[in-house]
Amino acid sequence: MRLVYLPAYSPDLNPIELLFSSMKCTIRRNDMLMQRVMEPGDDFAVYAALHDIVWGVSASDAEGWFTKCGYF
Repeated sequence: MRLVYLPAYSPDLNPIELLFSSMKCTIRRNDMLMQRVMEPGDDFAVYAALHDIVWGVSASDAEGWFTKCGYF
């Protein structure tokens, strides 16, 4: 294991930023679905939709993000 100090704010070296980008892309791609889900009073549907987006990330996606950020 090797300890590497990163700059204070370095989104290019942070794999979670790529996850957030992927989530936002999925939400934009399914805009009509999200608008229908986000009807007033149905908070559970919004959480369920976000749950599906987050858990839709595969291990190969995460591995690719870590590789892109320079973690081998």
